Amino acid sequence: MKSFSAFITAMLIMLALACLASPCAALESKFFTVAEKTLSADMGPSFAIEQGNFNASKDGIVIQEFLINNTETGSSALVSVSGVYDKQMSNLSPANISEIFAAGLILAMEGNGYNITGNWTALDSNGRDVIAYTLARENPDNTTQKKTIDLAVWNLEASSYASVISLLDRENTTKMINTMALT
Repeated sequence: MKSFSAFITAMLIMLALACLASPCAALESKFFTVAEKTLSADMGPSFAIEQGNFNASKDGIVIQEFLINNTETGSSALVSVSGVYDKQMSNLSPANISEIFAAGLILAMEGNGYNITGNWTALDSNGRDVIAYTLARENPDNTTQKKTIDLAVWNLEASSYASVISLLDRENTTKMINTMALT
């Protein structure tokens, strides 16, 4: 009987040691950090870029704004680079997220009197199609001329998106879409 209880005690000790030695599930949670990247676009010598507002929301979106100016013509483009870390949005495709952002910008511009007059396509720096929307409104300074803008949203990389509202001509807006990248 003593040998049986010694055997059971030895088995329980070995089982306890085996449980302690076996890998157990560690507690894990995703943690996002803001990393410094460089935004570049090959626009030519008459262009300058200025860094604008930075906004890190508690809703899982980080936004850095830039203003790209054509010093020769005085026209410009507002560029917003957004990092999307929202749990629900991360389940969507980059194309769907781009469409959601574009729809929001279009609604905002329509609230300012703009209407969509057409769209066109350009290739981004990764060779993917980007839909750009042309919007116009009456120009309060000149009633015979409409004020037009081009608007585009596309995925730059991973969870980073570019949103552009451009007063530049179509050629320079296309060049911006073609060459904009994060490094």
